[in-house]
Amino acid sequence: MTVAVIRKNLSTHPKTEQWLILLNDKYYVVSHSKKLPIPETLAFAANADGNVTSWADLAGGKNLTHEQVIAQLEEFGERPYHFNDGENGGILGVLNDLGALLGKGGGWS
Repeated sequence: MTVAVIRKNLSTHPKTEQWLILLNDKYYVVSHSKKLPIPETLAFAANADGNVTSWADLAGGKNLTHEQVIAQLEEFGERPYHFNDGENGGILGVLNDLGALLGKGGGWS
C-alpha cells in the first residue's frame, strides 16, 4: 500500500490541522482537532479536492497523530459503518436500524 500526502493544512481553523491523503486509490481527509479537552484525529472519506464526502469517521481516535491514523487505515482499512450506507445514511440510518431492532420497523426516514 502506498500512501501519498497530497496536501497539509486544509483547515483555516487554528485548532484543526487537516491533511488530504491518497491511499489505495481513495482520498481521505485526516483531521486533527484540539477543539475538545482531549485532542482527536479522525479520517473521513473525501474527494480529490479535499472536500469531505462523508462525516462517518473511518479511522482514528483520541490522542492520536496524523501518522498513527494513516497507519490504522493502512493496516486495518476503513471501519465498517453499515448504517451510513444507502440513501438513509447518517442519523436516519441509525434510527431506522434502532427501530428495526426494537421491532418498530424503522419509519423515521
